[in-house]
Amino acid sequence: MKRGILKTALMITVVLMTLCTSVYALTSYRLNGYPHSGKYVYLENLLGDSYYSQRLDNAMFYWTNSAAHVGIWKSYSSSNDQIVMQNDGSTTVEGVAYPYDPGDGSTAYYITINKYSIDKANTSGTQSYIEGALVHEIGHLFGLDDLKFFDSHSQIMSYYNDRNLRCTPQSGDIAGVNSIYP
Repeated sequence: MKRGILKTALMITVVLMTLCTSVYALTSYRLNGYPHSGKYVYLENLLGDSYYSQRLDNAMFYWTNSAAHVGIWKSYSSSNDQIVMQNDGSTTVEGVAYPYDPGDGSTAYYITINKYSIDKANTSGTQSYIEGALVHEIGHLFGLDDLKFFDSHSQIMSYYNDRNLRCTPQSGDIAGVNSIYP
């Protein structure tokens, strides 16, 4: 009798572990439903801070030189996507990326970086933390959504990613972008 119960418990455990592993593997990326109009992006840098501007250059380099089928470069035209900085005293959001229609039927993005929040959260003072936040917001521009608690924490799009350890697009992030831009 005990042996039968033990076997049943073991089988249930194996089935649950298999299901959880499968679900976990399926949520290494999520799409936000607002992909950019094209896979090549020209981003106007309006950060106004040379240190953050260098971090943005690095974040753009990480996406462009990843295995993702996208590219991102600087622009000096306000008709393209724009990245701006704010210092609103809020520590709840490090950045926001939201789509808008520039009037020509395409989709463009505004990315707002909250320097105050990033500087508060970046307790180690590393540039990788800032770059990770920028790479994350650029991921939204390419159509990726945030990953939540039960999703993979190893992706740049995860709320729970340690940006001091990981600041470049990861395999799930790249797979998500490549599912939009084959």
